[in-house]
Amino acid sequence: MKKITIPLRQHTPIIHFQHDQDGATLRATEVKPKLDKFIWEQWLTKAKNDLRAVYEKYKKCLIGYTEQNKEKISEQFFKNNFRSLDYKLHIASGKTEKYIICSKLSVDKFEALYEEYGNEYKIIKESQYFADNELFKKGDIQGLKKGVSSDKVEITIRTFNPEIQSFFNQNENVLPRFFAINNFGLRQSKGFGSFTVGESSISENQNYLKQYFKYKSDILIHNDLFNDANDIMAGINIVYKSLKRFVGRTPIESLIKEYFLTEKNITWEKSKIDEIIINNAPGIYPNRNMSNDPSNKYIRSMLGLAQLHDYPHTARKAKVMIEHTASSDEKIERFASPIIFKTFFGRIYMIANEVPESMKNICFKFFEKEVPDNYILLNTPDEFSISEFIEVLKDNNELNEWSYV
Repeated sequence: MKKITIPLRQHTPIIHFQHDQDGATLRATEVKPKLDKFIWEQWLTKAKNDLRAVYEKYKKCLIGYTEQNKEKISEQFFKNNFRSLDYKLHIASGKTEKYIICSKLSVDKFEALYEEYGNEYKIIKESQYFADNELFKKGDIQGLKKGVSSDKVEITIRTFNPEIQSFFNQNENVLPRFFAINNFGLRQSKGFGSFTVGESSISENQNYLKQYFKYKSDILIHNDLFNDANDIMAGINIVYKSLKRFVGRTPIESLIKEYFLTEKNITWEKSKIDEIIINNAPGIYPNRNMSNDPSNKYIRSMLGLAQLHDYPHTARKAKVMIEHTASSDEKIERFASPIIFKTFFGRIYMIANEVPESMKNICFKFFEKEVPDNYILLNTPDEFSISEFIEVLKDNNELNEWSYV
């Protein structure tokens, strides 16, 4: 049996649903499918996306492949997207610290939380994690999912498969490259669950990011060096809020709203939600289908799809549901933000990926759950280039603290 053990360095807490268990850390059930996918991507890239050629070359690396059942494995590979490679993964951790993770805490609330729980938990007071806000309001601190960080994490790969052994022997940088571009756990796109391999340097990991994303994404680095997880999460929170939505109650609004209004003469969805749904004027607006209106679009969808928008500061507080109007088998329910954050060694990287064509020019219904007849229909924009969006923001001095990598 071949055994490979590699130390990892953890840079930000991983939000863990099993945080209360001893040794809670990265889960092999999350890491292995991601690593398998990454390895197949590398093989496909080298073979110029010739899937048949890649299968013939690496089929013996698949779990369960034998000459006796090769037809079954082939069918699973091509019809069912079966990609599981023949190795086992084990992850162990050392001493752990646990975190209470908040979306936004006032100074008074932070001090009160620290006084009661500071001996047991570290506290991140500002981040892009909102899932437990209702539990916070109820004071149910024990019910929160917690962040976990370890001073020592080791990943061990075990395999009897000679093809897998040969691959890892000949590709020692596959794991460093894999961890440089991926985060793990909840809210991983917002910087949580960031790891790098062993003693790899910041320049090595930055190069891995550039190599992987250079042809399909813009990569920017924050000019500041951040001291700890609290500062890192606050830095990510500030820039992402400014890109997508209102920042508190200040005059600063969404940068993507301003971009579409200034560059495209298109108004974002909140204007019509305010005007029609929140002000609730069914008699004035008998025609609520604005899906063909070129001047009003569902703008925020270009930075991630939500199923609910909360409007606590409008004329009346409202929770507006959002639903794709396509048939059930074609309905898009989730679209993760194309902007992701990776962080290591106190630096924050923002990776801006292009929005898929499948998210453009499609219709969504906005409505109040209690009053489903109080609705509007809006389409997403026909066109959007995230690269152009970032470039315009840079030209307008909106991202002065960020530099292209």
